[in-house]
Amino acid sequence: MKTIIKIATFFAFLIMPALVISSCNKGSPLGHDTSSADVTTTLNCHHNYTSTFVKPTAKEDGGTKHTCANCGDSYITDIVTPINFTITNQNREKVGYIGAEGETLVIPAVFEEDGVWYRVVGVGRAAFYKCNLSSIVISDSVTNIEKSAFFECHSLTSIVIPDSVTSIGEEAFYACTALTSINIPDSVTSIGYAAFSLCTSLLSITIPSNVTYIGNEAFSGCANLVNITVASDNVFYYNKGNCLIEKESTTLIQGCTTSSIPQEVTKIGHGAFRWLKSLTNITIPNSITSIGSAAFWGCHSLESITFEGTIAQWDAVYKDDSWDTYAGSYTIHCTDGDITK
Repeated sequence: MKTIIKIATFFAFLIMPALVISSCNKGSPLGHDTSSADVTTTLNCHHNYTSTFVKPTAKEDGGTKHTCANCGDSYITDIVTPINFTITNQNREKVGYIGAEGETLVIPAVFEEDGVWYRVVGVGRAAFYKCNLSSIVISDSVTNIEKSAFFECHSLTSIVIPDSVTSIGEEAFYACTALTSINIPDSVTSIGYAAFSLCTSLLSITIPSNVTYIGNEAFSGCANLVNITVASDNVFYYNKGNCLIEKESTTLIQGCTTSSIPQEVTKIGHGAFRWLKSLTNITIPNSITSIGSAAFWGCHSLESITFEGTIAQWDAVYKDDSWDTYAGSYTIHCTDGDITK
């Protein structure tokens, strides 16, 4: 009989902790995470849970959060995962756009409509085409700004691009003529064709370290641009002499009115000086072997090109047929003579 009692006592001892734990978790779902609470307090607590709805955010889902008023233990049920939402020209009112003159817009990370939650992940093609926005803040849920998103928003003076954005599409900010500065975050890897073209009030640009692609004419026609900078650890591009240069091909892809073309540059790329109407003179080193299409297109005031080589060397440089379309009546000064347009 004593042996039977000892065995029964032994098994009771083994089972008791499990019973205590089960009792302590009463009112919460089996297996919910209590790692954030004090384990001893949680196990000995007579739980008194209150429930509140937690809105989803740019990065996290929402749901109903249950928190114990006694020990702080909590868990979430009824998880809310927002549906990805891209702003378009047809649905932009859903993020607060009203179309007022000089409107200031803060794009939310998430919003709710008819009981359904949405997370804003993109500013879509032509979403704010020719709108009268004066300033805009983009939430950090957005990862891409698509083609012509802010095309010809002439009143736009300020925009905040979050460090969640990885791509800026073609003509995204084309002819935003009142924009004086733009902060391109380190998260951006791609800047599309003519993304900031004809932003005539833009004074400076800085290309961050993670950019791997810059399309042609990304900053063409930025007439007041005087300073071009590239992060020193960018693998694909660098700046020198106020020129934006692609490393591998040694191609000058963007210049400005204050550019001094370095000797190591071998190509002047497509539209590199396009629409720089106040450019009056430029010096081209004899290292140049080709000048791309529309390189000096629309440089109406161009009077003088100094080529640091002979006339024969200049003639040997490949020039696209449209390289100087609508350029001024310039003279090319070579080391052994002049050439008049």
